[in-house]
Amino acid sequence: LPREAGGLSLDVAPPPSIEVLAGDLTRDSTQTFRGTSAQLNLLLADLWFVAAPQYAGAVEIQASVRDDPLHCIANVTDGCERGENATGVATMRVFVRRHNQAPTVSLVKGPIGASADGWNRFEGFASIGDPDADDADLGVDASTGLRIEPRLVVTVTVQKGVVSLGATDARLSFIEGTGVEDRRVVVDASVEALNDALGVVTYACENCELGSDTISVEVDDGGFSGLGGPLTASGSVEVSIVRR
Repeated sequence: LPREAGGLSLDVAPPPSIEVLAGDLTRDSTQTFRGTSAQLNLLLADLWFVAAPQYAGAVEIQASVRDDPLHCIANVTDGCERGENATGVATMRVFVRRHNQAPTVSLVKGPIGASADGWNRFEGFASIGDPDADDADLGVDASTGLRIEPRLVVTVTVQKGVVSLGATDARLSFIEGTGVEDRRVVVDASVEALNDALGVVTYACENCELGSDTISVEVDDGGFSGLGGPLTASGSVEVSIVRR
């Protein structure tokens, strides 16, 4: 099979009666054995295909068997009496489905200082990503002519204060909150739109005691692509509240 697609593995070690001519029996692109038909049938019953990480698509696994003129009894049909090999070949097609890959979230390094009086602007606050979204091709929206973007859900939570996102335009669908002065906001949008919203965040904590607060960000891919169900990533940053 193609090396980039994965390899073949055996659950059990071959018995001494079977000779291994090629492969180490762990994720090999090719394995070759010599033995009797009964022995080989028992061995191949425990043969597994293991797909390579991130591989998706069709894979053809080809098996061929040939007789050995040095080890067979001559007869007319298999060519042994002429010192030739007779070969049989069969191919099986396997389709490998993509596994969902987890999204990512990166936040500014904390603790970050904030005044207890008024609003505080945090630039470069957070960014999110999803390797599945990067590779996705969902076509074009017939009504707008624009590329259809995969969408993720981001939740921003503040323990004490409130935050306003850097963008609240029509690209974002707010499930909870409005993106303005929220203690908790949940928003559904494309990666690009979410990064615009998280790139600049303003924070306020009026009447808060001096000390610390925490802003948390979680991103959920909703199981967008492949097997494995929804995956999430999260992070948080500490805010040090001071009086100015």
